[in-house]
Amino acid sequence: INVFYSGTVAAAAEGAFFGIPSVAVSAEHAGELGFEEPARLARKIIEQLLQWGLAGGQLVSINIPAPGPGRPRGVRVVRVSTQTIEDRFERQTDPQGRPIFWLTGDFAGTGEQDTDLSALREGFITVSPLRFDLTHYEMLAQMQQVPWTI
Repeated sequence: INVFYSGTVAAAAEGAFFGIPSVAVSAEHAGELGFEEPARLARKIIEQLLQWGLAGGQLVSINIPAPGPGRPRGVRVVRVSTQTIEDRFERQTDPQGRPIFWLTGDFAGTGEQDTDLSALREGFITVSPLRFDLTHYEMLAQMQQVPWTI
């Protein structure tokens, strides 16, 4: 569900709106964040997407797992997760000694399978094709049958 809040996906979507083949790349954060290895991996995946035929106006999201033994385990092409995040606020203190509240949270449940989130947890690079049309077509057809009055 994070694609709705992602500035990275939004920036890539702008490119796709203008007919450019577009890819959003995110790296899972765990401890020290280095960009060299995620960038190398992302470049390899993007090169393969372009060879595959990623075309103008198409949008893909890539997630790179945090480094660790045996990671990444490979690449999985999966749908995006729709798990919600249970927000919580942690009370902390800023450098001037004032209280601040840091927004954190965890995904609610872990039951979804074959999603970007589940594959990332398993140490895989995820590739998810995205589209802009969020229309719920079944509901649209049903609502078009309502005899609306004003």
